[in-house]
Amino acid sequence: MNVEINIDRLNYLLSLYRMKDTDLLDVLNKDRKRKITGRQVFAESIDLSILKKIDELFGKGFPFYIDPTPLNPSPGMSVFFRKKTFSEELNFTAKKVVN
Repeated sequence: MNVEINIDRLNYLLSLYRMKDTDLLDVLNKDRKRKITGRQVFAESIDLSILKKIDELFGKGFPFYIDPTPLNPSPGMSVFFRKKTFSEELNFTAKKVVN
């Protein structure tokens, strides 16, 4: 079953966590026999099972991805938009905790 999403919100999350498209695909395809392609993820309509995997990673809830209103990220929304460098490189889990 396909669901229409606001792709800008997914791109926002990628920029927030400083991830590339390929990084997201690597995480989604870990331990999978049938690989998920970029065309399946970065489209206006996405399979519900793929959206569930994305939400397991970011934990924003389905309404976040489906909401058609545009996001206006401001520098005050996250420490990752305010500060470009840290004393050490944070992994994804650490970034989630900080955010």
